[in-house]
Formats: sequence, C-alpha cells, structure tokens
Amino acid sequence: MWLVSLQKAHGKAFVDKHRWQQIQSIFRHLVDKNPSHRRDYLDMVCEENNELRREIEALLESHDQLEQGNQDIVTPVLQAAKELQRPQTVGEYQILEELGRGGMGVVYLAEHPQYGKVALKLLPRFTVAAEDAQRRFMLEAKVLTSLDHPALCHLFESFNTEEYAAIAMEFIDGNGLDEYLNQGPLPFSQCLNIILNLSDVLAQAHAQGLAHRDIKSNNVLLDQHEQIKLIDFGIAKFADTKLTATGQILGTPSYMSPEQWHGRGVDYRTDLWSLGILMFELFTTNKPFIALDRLAVAKKVLTEEPPPLPTTSCDGYKLAPVQTIVDQLLVKDQHKRLQSCTELSMQIRALIQT
Repeated sequence: MWLVSLQKAHGKAFVDKHRWQQIQSIFRHLVDKNPSHRRDYLDMVCEENNELRREIEALLESHDQLEQGNQDIVTPVLQAAKELQRPQTVGEYQILEELGRGGMGVVYLAEHPQYGKVALKLLPRFTVAAEDAQRRFMLEAKVLTSLDHPALCHLFESFNTEEYAAIAMEFIDGNGLDEYLNQGPLPFSQCLNIILNLSDVLAQAHAQGLAHRDIKSNNVLLDQHEQIKLIDFGIAKFADTKLTATGQILGTPSYMSPEQWHGRGVDYRTDLWSLGILMFELFTTNKPFIALDRLAVAKKVLTEEPPPLPTTSCDGYKLAPVQTIVDQLLVKDQHKRLQSCTELSMQIRALIQT
C-alpha cells in the first residue's frame, strides 16, 4: 500500500485512526498538485493546527522523494489509487470522470437517468472538521436554491448517502477564467461584462444577506458561448449564520479583503473588494497583491496600495475610467469602500454605454 510506504518513510506511527483518515483525505487531494495549490489548501484546512500541517507536509515531502527515486513504480501506483478512490456510482448517478477538487469536496461529471449530464459535488462524510465542513457544504445547496440568476449553476438536488453529502448541479462545459487569463488579458468589453454579471449576481445574494467570500478567477466559469457562471459558494455566509469561530480566516489569500485578514466579521463589502482584485486581474492577468507566502500577501494587503492599471486595455481602450472603479473597490476600510454591487453595476453600465 503506497500510503503505508509513505508512513514508514515519514517515520511516525499514526495510532489515531480518525486523525490518520483525515490526513489521508488531505494528502490524496494534494499529492498531484503544485506547491502553490498545496500551500493555499493547507492554509485553509489546517488554519492554526500546525501539527496537522507538519504531518501532511512531511508525507508530501516523502512522496515527492519516493516519486523522484522510483518514477516508473510510484506513478502507476498513485494512478491506480486515484482510480480506486473514485466511486463508480452515487445513488442514481453514474460517475464518468473527475472535474476538479477544492476545499469543499470533489466534483465529478456524472450522468443521471432524468437530469442527463450533471456536475456532482461530493463531500465525504469523513473529512477535516467534519461537522463544520458538512454545514458549509449543505449551505451551498441552500444558496443555489435561494438565488435565481443565469450566471449561477442550476441546482437539481442535494442529498445524503452513507458515504457522502452530495449536490447535483448543472454541468458547465467550459473553463475557469484563470485558464483564459493564462493566454493574456481579456478584451475591454468582455472584462466589463464579466464584472457586470458577477455584480448583478452578488447584488441578489447580498439582498438576501449572503456574502460569497471567495470570489476569484477560477470560481468563475466561461462556457462555450462565453456566458459566465459563478461557482463554489462553499464558504459563503448568511448574515444570520455563524459557521466559523471568531478569528478564523477563510478565503483565497490573493483575493482576501483586509477585514478577512484581520479575522473580523465579514459582510457583502468583502465581495466588493474581491471584485476589485478580479477586475484588476482581468485587465492585466496579474493580481495587485502578490508575494511568496501567505503572511507576505497579508502584509501587502494591509499596508500597501495596489499598483495602477496600464493606461490602455489589450484592445486599445483607455482604462482611466476603469481605474476609478478599481480604486473605489480596493479601499482598505470597508466603511469607505464602494458600498453596494447595485452601485457598481450602475457605474459599469454607464461605462459600457459611453
């Protein structure tokens, strides 16, 4: 067994079965990911549990060493383990392939006799901080049920099995904005329309007392018709729902607002900050606050001003009016920041019409 070999390489006995299963769950998610993904994911799931983080990092290091020394042997074993881990069916859903993994479960392409092809999001019953994770996961289903907008995935159903909590959603045949940005900045009008659609979706969510809290380029899908879909409400928060302990920090570092870094209570204005980060990224392919590690990112967000946008877009439009909007979104004091997505939508519509 490949994980047993890694346990021995790590040189530590894991006598707590529940803890070892937690470690396996995280390790399996991270084993084929790049260092940046590993770091951000561990920041989120381990938080202040430094011992858990050290154990996982040690296993990952052992795996990397084994893989370098035994490439021909280890890689097929890892592939076989990954295939064994994937369920063949869940309820009436036939699992076809894995679409992606994130902080709140694994998403599979699945087929249902009534719904056809769907994106089936699964959270194993046995996961890190299980009770809290289960509540966040099911909150996502509640969000999709409560909101109605073409830029949101349609929810078919949510259900539980002995092994999983599951959400069956509309399958979007497309890619995340991060993949498009790898090819360069997007055209002026497309950037504005993306932010406008997101702003409209979030205005609806905010009106119901809900903040997304994890707006980022790979949580926005662009389908084959260049229509956007906002996904992953896994760490969303209703105004009357307390899902995290005081001071707990959730989010993706380069998009997180100053109030998130401070561990304060967050509201809809956190989403406005993240929209400012995304707007900057759409026009430049870069994020305004970049550093080598999480703490360095936090220091920049809390103490430095973002760099200016270029003077023109990739297709020659002047960006001074866009800069004015970004400046209003990236104000560190949330009380002085642009105060609503409705206002943001109005400004962008006015800009589109000029």
